Amino acid sequence: MKQHGFAWIKAVMTTLIVVVAVLLVAAVLFPFFAKVRVGSRANCQSNLRQIGIGTIQYVQDYDQRYPVAKEWVSQLYPYEKSTGVFHCPNDPHMATSTTFSVSYAINRNVDRQTYDKLTDSSDTVMACEYTSVSGNETVPNDTASSSSTDGLDNHISVWGDTQLGYTTTVPTIHASCVMFLATDGHVKLLRPERVSGGVNAKSSKNPARATPHSAAGTKAMGKDQILTFSMR
Repeated sequence: MKQHGFAWIKAVMTTLIVVVAVLLVAAVLFPFFAKVRVGSRANCQSNLRQIGIGTIQYVQDYDQRYPVAKEWVSQLYPYEKSTGVFHCPNDPHMATSTTFSVSYAINRNVDRQTYDKLTDSSDTVMACEYTSVSGNETVPNDTASSSSTDGLDNHISVWGDTQLGYTTTVPTIHASCVMFLATDGHVKLLRPERVSGGVNAKSSKNPARATPHSAAGTKAMGKDQILTFSMR
């Protein structure tokens, strides 16, 4: 009887030792993984800020006009001088010797539009992460200008509704959130439902409509929304 009691105590002590060991390992590893996660977000945020600066420089050089949506990566590349700017650390696609990964999409509503068409630059999306990243593009060069040489892809320009998971699935790029770049250059990490996706609203005061899907105007976003894909 006494032996059974000792066996039970020994089993409990062994279990406790294992639990304590697991907790100690978790305590050691958790800060590491948290640091990695925060680091990838910071890197992604920095990428979009640089893309924002490059876009502003491009607009200044081209009569206040935004890039062609299907060619935005190649048109901004001379201002970025780095293909790494277009890659989020969380993007599973990796660069090769002749290609690079594009993790972001431009707001298709700004396609070739002029800056004066913006109603509110702080509320309007310029670019964002894309859940179905387009994969690798041809490495561009400083003088590239045609679709045959510089990795153009019409799948990296979006209106931000179903493509971002606004009406279907929630993206999981950064813990179910997406990094957004506004046209004034600031960057925010947001859940997609906090951004009004869709084509341009008729005016800044027009709310989003379900069919066809239209982004809310800058003055008509829902109380929980802080960005919109609409320029108006």
